[in-house]
Amino acid sequence: MARRETGAPRARFYQVGATPLPLVLVRIATRVWVQGLRGCVVTGDAQGVRFWDELLWTTPEDAFLPHGPSPGPDLERQPILVAAAADDANAATVAIMAAPILLPEPERFDQVVEFVQGGHPAALYASRDRFRHYRELGCTMEYWVQTASGKWQKK
Repeated sequence: MARRETGAPRARFYQVGATPLPLVLVRIATRVWVQGLRGCVVTGDAQGVRFWDELLWTTPEDAFLPHGPSPGPDLERQPILVAAAADDANAATVAIMAAPILLPEPERFDQVVEFVQGGHPAALYASRDRFRHYRELGCTMEYWVQTASGKWQKK
């Protein structure tokens, strides 16, 4: 368990609109790293690990986000881990959910970051189940919506 904070974990939902989801995820993962935290990008499967690992190597073009795929060498040294399932081998305190799947044990992390594809009714509906799941497990809930100009508004 890699938690640093006491109390309930925080579940943050980001309803993506103006910016493509991959770019939003990269920005959040970068913010985690810049703040000196460690994160795990949860992809849901091995194909997702390959996709996000490659994306984190190439985006943004003018910067580098240190990360590594799981399984892989020296997992404990990676500030950002990319894994099919939630993994805190790097002492991650933030789970960044790249796939719309439930994190069964959010209490393993200080924060869970979820994404919702705005404008997609099926994605919005599925996100409600995940929102309820975290709320029922006692997480502190936040919901952010991206405006047409790309700014984030807390709901």
